Amino acid sequence: MIKSIELQNWKTHTNSHFDFTKGTNVLVGSMGSGKTSVMDAICMALFGTFPALQQRHISLQEIITARPNPRDQAQVKLAFDYNGREFTVERTIKVKGSSEAKLYAEGKFVAGPKPGDVNTAIERELEINYNLFSRAVYSEQNQLDYFLRLSPGQRKEKFDELLELDKYGVVRSNAVSVQNRLKGILEDRKKWLTELEKETKKTEVEEIKKNASAKEKQLKELVDNKDKKKTELAELKNKVKKIEEIEKAFNQLKEGISNKSFLVENLEREIKDAKKISGDASLQELEKSIRAKTDKIKEIESEIAKIEKDEKGYIEKISALRQESKGNERKITEIMEQTKHVDGAGANCPTCKTPLDEEKKKLIAKENREGIEGLEKKNKVLAENVLKLENDKAEKRKLVEKNKADMEKLKKDLPELEKEMDAHKSLGEKTKQLEKTKQELEKAKKQLEATGLDEKLVAKTKEDAIRLESSLDAEVKEEASLKELLQGIQTELDRAEKRAEEIKKLKETVSTIEQNNEKLLLFINSLRETQAQLRESLIETINEAMDSIWPSIYPYGDYSSAKMSVDEGNYELVVRDTNGKWIRVEGILSGGERSAAAICIRIAFSLVLTRNLSWIILDEPTHNLDGTAVGSLSRMMRDKMPELIEQIFVITHDKEMEKAASGSLYLLKRNKEVDEPTQVETIALES
Repeated sequence: MIKSIELQNWKTHTNSHFDFTKGTNVLVGSMGSGKTSVMDAICMALFGTFPALQQRHISLQEIITARPNPRDQAQVKLAFDYNGREFTVERTIKVKGSSEAKLYAEGKFVAGPKPGDVNTAIERELEINYNLFSRAVYSEQNQLDYFLRLSPGQRKEKFDELLELDKYGVVRSNAVSVQNRLKGILEDRKKWLTELEKETKKTEVEEIKKNASAKEKQLKELVDNKDKKKTELAELKNKVKKIEEIEKAFNQLKEGISNKSFLVENLEREIKDAKKISGDASLQELEKSIRAKTDKIKEIESEIAKIEKDEKGYIEKISALRQESKGNERKITEIMEQTKHVDGAGANCPTCKTPLDEEKKKLIAKENREGIEGLEKKNKVLAENVLKLENDKAEKRKLVEKNKADMEKLKKDLPELEKEMDAHKSLGEKTKQLEKTKQELEKAKKQLEATGLDEKLVAKTKEDAIRLESSLDAEVKEEASLKELLQGIQTELDRAEKRAEEIKKLKETVSTIEQNNEKLLLFINSLRETQAQLRESLIETINEAMDSIWPSIYPYGDYSSAKMSVDEGNYELVVRDTNGKWIRVEGILSGGERSAAAICIRIAFSLVLTRNLSWIILDEPTHNLDGTAVGSLSRMMRDKMPELIEQIFVITHDKEMEKAASGSLYLLKRNKEVDEPTQVETIALES
């Protein structure tokens, strides 16, 4: 019996607690109030999943409360007893990280924290898996008539699966596959046996042994000859090693002679080139000429600097004279302007500002003319002086250019003189180096003659060693080939001796396979018969349960019973009318009548298939039922069902179904306008 469940952050439940008892427990509430969430939580706690999650209509993350404030995990804690033992299962679903589960029995830890381990432990304890629970115990919303919506052929398949009769079909199919494989193996073994017997007739063991003896003699002669050649090759290689040491010194001397000869040729050529460059002048004369030209260049550079300094002075003087001339011209302009003013009528004295008479005007005009003439004479003298300075400056510039030309000529001559001097200096050094190199060359030639190496003999000795080593390699390969051939001959002998034993064992195997094939055929026929008998027995038991349940569910007198009819392998749900005739539910009964039939078959399955568990969960069972049928179902749930099933859970929005409660009755409310969490209210049962 399920005793209680606690929900934290589970869908719309932030913190809800439910206590359940034996009999019919009813959860009433409007759409979206969180009723179905409670049953999903029970299924999740037991098996780690529930129909909407299993069918991927909802994700694991969507189980956790997200509104109005998102939470980081959800928890479910379920307490139940079974076979006299108290169990508690706790499951935690996390936004981040792996989910966890724990199972306790009598307060002691049993399994966890891996959810799969807890699933396995609960299925073992309850002796029921999720598939059977979801079909025989938990009728989810809009799935009450699941079996009625299947075609007759599909219904047989699902019933066999639910009743676990499909396992017999799987085993029978596998047995047929095994039988077919055994037939194939048997044919292969017989064919192989025929080939082995033919091969055995062709085998001539004595001929193989004679061939092996001849090959062993050939191998011995080859090994003896190979050992002799190994000794000869070792001596020859030792001789080659000594010759190579002498040859190495010989080649080094040859290389040294070649290098020194090349060096002599280069030195002689360089000495010849140096003599051409050095000319007839002595080293002292070249050094004296270079010093004289260098001193003259310095002297010219000093003279150029002095002249350029004087030239700068001329420029400054010319500038001063021109500035003075410009000042005189401004004064002349001012006097001329003053004269025009004085000549005008009513003019005043420019100094005292008193009116001027004619005599005074004439006197001032005379003074102004004399002043202008004096200034013009000064400017004339200044112009003559500027011209003279310009001429002197031009002469100095010509002298500078001449000195620069002379200096460039001297600088141009210097590199040639320096080149001749360098050639003079290197000539003596190269001459000494040439004499030394010639002496070393003669010494190396004498050392080369002293080695006494015969290059033709060296080449022949090496060729003999290579030829002998090649011959020895060929014999090694021939030896390996002979050994491999002998091994193959021995293998062939072993195979011939074992073949008779194989034929004997193969005959025994063929006989055993034939006997097993006969037994397997008998087993397949027995499986088929057993499956048919079990199906017949289970259907008969379910029909007996449906016959006893139907009057309590269906309140009218037009149909007195319901059962499952098996016709040519198809499963048909039928009801008995007032004439005692059985008619099909599909296509004939109304929606309410079909719902009654669906409830009947659900309860029958629960009674037959999960009698030890004795639970049933019905989500919105009044769909398509009229008022009379709802009242009848309510009374049946309260009065009759507890006699058949220990614990019933009903989820409904129908207030009439509150009367079905004989255990616990809860009202679930929720204001969806403000995303309010589910509120749980316990309702006292009517006496």
